[in-house]
Amino acid sequence: MITCFIALTLTACASTPPPQDELDALVRREGAEAIAGVALVVRIEGETVFEGATGTAEFDTDGITPLRPMTTRSPVRAASVSKLVTALAAHEIALNQWFVLSADLHVWLDFPLDHPLDPDARISPGMLLSHTSGIRDPDVYWMAHPGRIETLLDQPHWADHAPEEGWEYANINYGLLATAMEAAVLERFDVIARTRVLEPLGLGHTGFNWSGVPAEIRRNGATLYVREDSIWVEQVDGRAMLDGDAPTILMADGASLDSYEPGQNGTLFSPQGGWRASAHDMALLAEAFGPEGMGHDLTRPMWRAPGQTWGLGPRLVQPGEAQGWPGGLTGHAGEAYGLVAGAWVTPDGRISIGYVVNGTDEHFVREADAETGFNALEQALLGLAAEIADSR
Repeated sequence: MITCFIALTLTACASTPPPQDELDALVRREGAEAIAGVALVVRIEGETVFEGATGTAEFDTDGITPLRPMTTRSPVRAASVSKLVTALAAHEIALNQWFVLSADLHVWLDFPLDHPLDPDARISPGMLLSHTSGIRDPDVYWMAHPGRIETLLDQPHWADHAPEEGWEYANINYGLLATAMEAAVLERFDVIARTRVLEPLGLGHTGFNWSGVPAEIRRNGATLYVREDSIWVEQVDGRAMLDGDAPTILMADGASLDSYEPGQNGTLFSPQGGWRASAHDMALLAEAFGPEGMGHDLTRPMWRAPGQTWGLGPRLVQPGEAQGWPGGLTGHAGEAYGLVAGAWVTPDGRISIGYVVNGTDEHFVREADAETGFNALEQALLGLAAEIADSR
């Protein structure tokens, strides 16, 4: 009986690949499922229980030859995971300064935001955070310095519902929010984020559009890629940008960041997607939305729908929507320029997850499943993280 038990145990163990082997298998995939590099971090009760990475952080100019390996500490442009930092910044200002999440934005913005379906409706910072503002993304939702953000609103930008009467994900919400925050405290958004959120959370080595990121960390960042005809084509943060020593912002010829006045253009430091951070950083950030975290008040549901339940910034993944997480998750995904990323924490705050994929194929199906809100690659990484957590 003992011999049979040992044999069965060994067979069971052999049938379950170690987590690192599963990550390695992801980067060996071909066709539309090909990825450049991947990193995954799982933390339990504030301690890292798994850090794994494989694949390539940077290719040579031929788009084929690997130059540096991906690591769990390789910072990337985190795309919409960045919105978690922006939400925390708005919350901290609201706690410590005259900035009310339920107030009319006209208090801080000197241009009209009157929805044609309800011109008298008040649009608030809270509506921007939860994507219930009735504002949709125009074709371009960023403005170069010395432009002003209201110029973007010359494009069509109203959703087909009045404020608080519907939900539509819009990046420009966070540009408007950052503009209002700057006007409230008379500081640039990158400074607001660093001093009020990143440094208190032990993430002072990260920053928006590389602002404040130490040179050594920046040099070792991961480039974002899209694979076209079996060649990895650079999208964001190539070698020239990683070797730079100034924030990467859009400026007209001859313009200087020194002339920027806070409250003119909150899109300048990309509050919707420009945070540079690693998978490890994302797992740490997610913990801020647990019961004891600085962002727990932001997890109150503001909009409910299958695969799209939202608080004041974070998505609230409902039971059954994420593979292996029956109690749900709180956090945010990121997807842009070939990136797939996520920062998630269980509602009890016990387990946090950060993951990064820095390159996908041009034919990769990026669209999320309507019922879960996740694409297949996200589900695979969340499932692997669940296996790791369950084994501890």
